[in-house]
Amino acid sequence: MERTNHIRLFEAADVSAIIDIYNPLIKDCPFLYESNQRTAADQLQRFQNLQNQGYPVWVLEQESTKKVMGFAYLSPFRPQSGYAMTAEHSIYLHTDFQGQGLGRLLYNHLEANARDLNIKNLIGVIDSKHITSLQFHQKMGFQKVGEIPNVALKHGQLLTVEYWLKSIVV
Repeated sequence: MERTNHIRLFEAADVSAIIDIYNPLIKDCPFLYESNQRTAADQLQRFQNLQNQGYPVWVLEQESTKKVMGFAYLSPFRPQSGYAMTAEHSIYLHTDFQGQGLGRLLYNHLEANARDLNIKNLIGVIDSKHITSLQFHQKMGFQKVGEIPNVALKHGQLLTVEYWLKSIVV
């Protein structure tokens, strides 16, 4: 069977496609606790900072068109060294490619690579009303371990964040 997409490491040339995926979410999605649109320079700096700390950023690319369909990355859960074995994960898909199993593809790649980085725990930080993400994390073996009510404000609404944990020790 011919592969139609592949996952590769982020390159600086991907930054425009990344902000084309991310910025509409900032504007329209109540589940992303951010208000200011990102510039290409800002996004590039954020990803370079993660990479410099040893956290890879991956891009899901459609092979035939080279279109960036989505991206995923790990980031420190907390800055203290005692938390080095725990990482937060983030996965974003272009709206044209949601609901096709590509989030699962990116997640499986992310988890396998997290193991290679000696990460033992993955944390999902999810808005309590983001049902799709909550269900996805449950299907991927995460368990809800806590929540903080009314911790953020977006579009005039108070938001509650949930913490989901998965141990990936084998």
